Amino acid sequence: TALFPAMSRSGTEGDDAAVAHTLSEGLSLAAVVLVPATLLLVTLGTPIAVLVLAHGHTTHSGAALTGHVLVAFGAGLVPFSAFQMQLRAWLAVHDSRTPMIVNLWITALNLAADVLLYAVLPPEHRVVGLAAGYSLSYAVGTVVFAAKLRGRFVARQRTYVIRTHVRLIVAACVAAVPIELVALAMRHAAGSGATGSLATVAVAAPAGVVTFVLLARRMRIRELEQLVGLLPIG
Repeated sequence: TALFPAMSRSGTEGDDAAVAHTLSEGLSLAAVVLVPATLLLVTLGTPIAVLVLAHGHTTHSGAALTGHVLVAFGAGLVPFSAFQMQLRAWLAVHDSRTPMIVNLWITALNLAADVLLYAVLPPEHRVVGLAAGYSLSYAVGTVVFAAKLRGRFVARQRTYVIRTHVRLIVAACVAAVPIELVALAMRHAAGSGATGSLATVAVAAPAGVVTFVLLARRMRIRELEQLVGLLPIG
């Protein structure tokens, strides 16, 4: 919560290096939360949607389709959040022109991707394509922002944003394996309805989270310990 005010204060004081440092810390800390959240949304989006929505007037197929959309949006969770943080860094140094131009380009990319996917995908998957186009546009926008920020800011000390993200993504990819295996076993044992989806989420999600945390600790991702230290426990 203190990230944006800290960047604004540093930007007002003309301390661009402090803005860069605060941004890098915020990106890394956010990724510790958002990467495992993305892992769960991508691997368990469909059973989560079936569990929550497959009741009343919503059919199982309709809930499953919503789950596919959730997966497509979930894939863009990290880049979307990173983009918003990077946007605040530009505003902190009183540069609104760069984010405006980048926003125009990613909006155009989003429209182009949506039109293309809508045209090539079968009707039942078009809404998933729209979500995928949205996620793709922010992924590209985040990369563009990152490249421009590296040219705009010079940090006083080395940052480890890319390294942290790579390690988190590797941990998430490995953790996806037990999730998929457990989910497959639960679907065979309990089905893919609301009850089966509840069993799948209840068993697979903890297995994935525990695997992710153990791997993150093994990889010595220091931001994980920082995040734990910020929690109001003990």
